[in-house]
Amino acid sequence: MWVDPHAPVRVGGLTERQPRVFVGYIKTPQLAAETPVLVLDGTGSLSLNQKIFGDCMTAERFAVPRDAEVFQVSGKTFSRQSITGNDRHGNPRSAQNTAEAKQQRRQVIELLSLLPGQVLLVTYNAAEEILLDELPEHVVSAHFGGLRGLNSFQHCETAVVMGREQPSAQAIEALTRPFIDTDAEPFLPVGEYVLQDRGRRMRNGGPNVTEVQVHPDPRCQAMLEQVREAEIAQAVDPGAPRLQPAPDLRPHQSCDGSHRRPGAAMARTAPGQVHPCLGAEWRAAAERWRPGQGIP
Repeated sequence: MWVDPHAPVRVGGLTERQPRVFVGYIKTPQLAAETPVLVLDGTGSLSLNQKIFGDCMTAERFAVPRDAEVFQVSGKTFSRQSITGNDRHGNPRSAQNTAEAKQQRRQVIELLSLLPGQVLLVTYNAAEEILLDELPEHVVSAHFGGLRGLNSFQHCETAVVMGREQPSAQAIEALTRPFIDTDAEPFLPVGEYVLQDRGRRMRNGGPNVTEVQVHPDPRCQAMLEQVREAEIAQAVDPGAPRLQPAPDLRPHQSCDGSHRRPGAAMARTAPGQVHPCLGAEWRAAAERWRPGQGIP
């Protein structure tokens, strides 16, 4: 239980700051002591799971290499508001924002229409709803938070991840509090992220450093990565980009498109478990994509 003396509260359609009391807890599984537990989660956090199942829980990692060409797109934030033109409450922000969002959606649709084979688009729930009627026939869609445990996209050759799910720092702190209630280390909420340079591991071995929002408390950062980075990996893996080892796959194969392999284009994501082959600026990707040539 914790008290926020300045919690945001909606009153009559407006946001006010008022004191509020919050209660959070972890639901304990009702299992017999002798019952074995096997948790299958390719992006799960051992430390967070141990808070639920106990310190005796261990992790075993079975890494399956991704045989895919992954392109990291930069130069555009792809926020929920920039795609829909609406604020967090679903209301139009302004005529200019609405027009800019419509133009951005048009560029995305044009890019998707040029991609060969079956394509999976993963984005925000609100963005998926507004794009649904405009998607080309060979494109299926899904949204963040609605991917795990599904095998509906195994037929897709390409995955396009547009945006990233990043709750506010206050929301991440609220999600983390029940997991650290018994920690000896005190919890000091800061209510905001800080910028930090993070290296992005590239498949071709080249250096790539980007600026990422992180939480100063490593326990909150672990929770953030479950919502943000892990969800990106879950978005890419359901389809063909989740590589199965092939007899002709060699470590020295390049990511230059000389071999036709499944692909994943990720727009405005964070360093994590998916390692890009190449980076590209969004304007170049949107204007110069050619089927079979990849992002220039």
